[in-house]
Formats: sequence, structure tokens, C-alpha cells
Amino acid sequence: FSSVLASVCGPRRLLSFRTANSNEMGKHKRYKRVRKHLEYYKLNFGLKPPYKLVVDGNFIQQALKYKVHIKEQIPKLFQSVVVPCVTKCTVSKLRRAGSAYSGAAIIAKRFERIPC
Repeated sequence: FSSVLASVCGPRRLLSFRTANSNEMGKHKRYKRVRKHLEYYKLNFGLKPPYKLVVDGNFIQQALKYKVHIKEQIPKLFQSVVVPCVTKCTVSKLRRAGSAYSGAAIIAKRFERIPC
């Protein structure tokens, strides 16, 4: 059916049929997929909340770049309590990286620290 529409309307015209609600549907599918994976780990490995999420320096830097607040957004995705953790090695590496990663180093200091 989509090939018929593409031949009639052209490929660029097809993109305009997307509704404003399609973003919400994408979020719903993403949350459903995450819930499914968490259920798998819960049943097979006994994983249960509060989840400890180990983040690295690049993840923090990208979250800072795209203005994503990790402590707010990750629990929404997991639909549970999530404790972001950083290794001591990651914090020291961010400090040594210089001014390019200074914001990520400040954010990393706020997270729970675990040994390397």
C-alpha cells in the first residue's frame, strides 16, 4: 500500500501524512520495549528496583550536549527508581580531560560513586 502511495504522491509527500501524535506513539513503543526487557531480567536474573545504572563520561557529556537531565529522564524511561552511578576512574578521567569535559565532571560528582 505504501508503494502505491509513494508512486502516486511521491516519497516526500508521504512524510507529510505523519500526525503530531506519532511522537507519542513512538514513546509508547519505547516504554513498552523497555518494560519487556526489564521483565526479562527480573524473571531470569532477579533484578529489581532500585536499579543502579553505571554511566560513563561520554554518556554524561552527550546528555549535557543535548540538555538531557539524567536524574529525571532515566527513571521515566525505566518507570522505576534508578540510581545513576559513576566509577571513581571515570570522575578522575573527566577531571583530566580539561575544559571540554568540565561540565560533565561537575555532573558526575553528583552521582553515587562506585569503585573501579
